[in-house]
Amino acid sequence: MAAFCAHFLLCDFNLRPGQYVLDLASGVGAMTEQLVNCYPGIHLFAVDIQMQSLRLAQENHPIAAYVQADGTYLPFSDKTFDFVHCSWLLDMCIRR
Repeated sequence: MAAFCAHFLLCDFNLRPGQYVLDLASGVGAMTEQLVNCYPGIHLFAVDIQMQSLRLAQENHPIAAYVQADGTYLPFSDKTFDFVHCSWLLDMCIRR
């Protein structure tokens, strides 16, 4: 699915080698891999809240620095990234 969607989702990005990119809610890393394929030379960090997904991502796509974190509390300084990509994030709110 990521390979198919990448053509549509990433075609208008203007990433250059050396830029720092955050893939937010990276899941198992399928779109993370597409980012590197489309834009070689970027410095890519991938964040997800699920450790199991990050383990699979690291195993199957060892092309980024994978970090476990909640997207609302990222462990990076301001202005760390030139670009943030997020294509699969679903926000679930439970109200009681």
